[in-house]
Amino acid sequence: MHKRFAEEWCLPFLRDHFTELEDRVALAATGGGSDVYGYDDDVSRSHKWFPRCLFLLTETDRHQYGDELQATLTNHLPPQFAGVETLAATTWGPEEHPSPVGSAVVMSTPAFFNLMTGHPSAPSDPISWLAIPECDLYHATNGRVFHDPLGEFSERRETFADYPEPVWWRRLCQQLTILDVDIMYNLGRCLPRQDGVTAFIWTGKGIRALLRIAFLVNHRYAPYDKWLYTAFKDLPVLSQEIDPLVCQIVEEPHCHERYQLFMSAVRVVVEYLIDEGILPNRKLSEGMGVHGCSMLKPILKEVADRIPAALRTMPIAEESKVFS
Repeated sequence: MHKRFAEEWCLPFLRDHFTELEDRVALAATGGGSDVYGYDDDVSRSHKWFPRCLFLLTETDRHQYGDELQATLTNHLPPQFAGVETLAATTWGPEEHPSPVGSAVVMSTPAFFNLMTGHPSAPSDPISWLAIPECDLYHATNGRVFHDPLGEFSERRETFADYPEPVWWRRLCQQLTILDVDIMYNLGRCLPRQDGVTAFIWTGKGIRALLRIAFLVNHRYAPYDKWLYTAFKDLPVLSQEIDPLVCQIVEEPHCHERYQLFMSAVRVVVEYLIDEGILPNRKLSEGMGVHGCSMLKPILKEVADRIPAALRTMPIAEESKVFS
């Protein structure tokens, strides 16, 4: 629907009312929303579901044309497109961080990336990258660009497309540490106590860490948790190997068997990282010690050594700045 809206209404609108902008404005459906992610279904259409297109201008064009373009779009927007109600431009979200939303919204390209990530251009220093929640980078780089004659929006989006190498290693180390220090340790302590509820909680967190590692391996950003598994199934690397185990883990009613399945999934991921030369080739420990499984202990230090010292203890932002 968004592609049709851009091509059948938005572009003709520009030709009729702002001819001088037709070869200068980018049209895109990007940002937040299941429809933009490509995961739309009947459930997600219960809210914020309407034809949408961002009109993305250079900073200069935004100052010269932006207010007039937005007002004219609002005045000419049809009440429906392809049988679906349109939405006039408005803002939503927390008062201190309102986001523009609507069927036809005008923004400058720098303002879009600043809204999504807190940076109008991709940061030059790794510490700033760590302060951007991963799902906000997903918001900034997902969706489709339908028209970009200047190429400015697409080129700037490409600079946000992947983590700089030191940041990638820092995030990989974080997820491996979560598996080792939090998940496998606590699961190992739950089993002797036969505490199935707590083990279930930690297993869920462990699956989340495994999926996020898969996104890093694929050099793709992970969305927020509601769509994490859906997006994971589309990954070209590791998803087919892990997904059957994840499904078995979810369906397994017995705590100990669930733990064994989870450990099999961890081993699949770690052995892939070793085979690809991402992790050092170290023998993985078997079973659990007094404090739980220590499978990753031999390799975590070597992974940490690949991270610049200034980044090793820097906090990593996780809470999204963008509500969607």
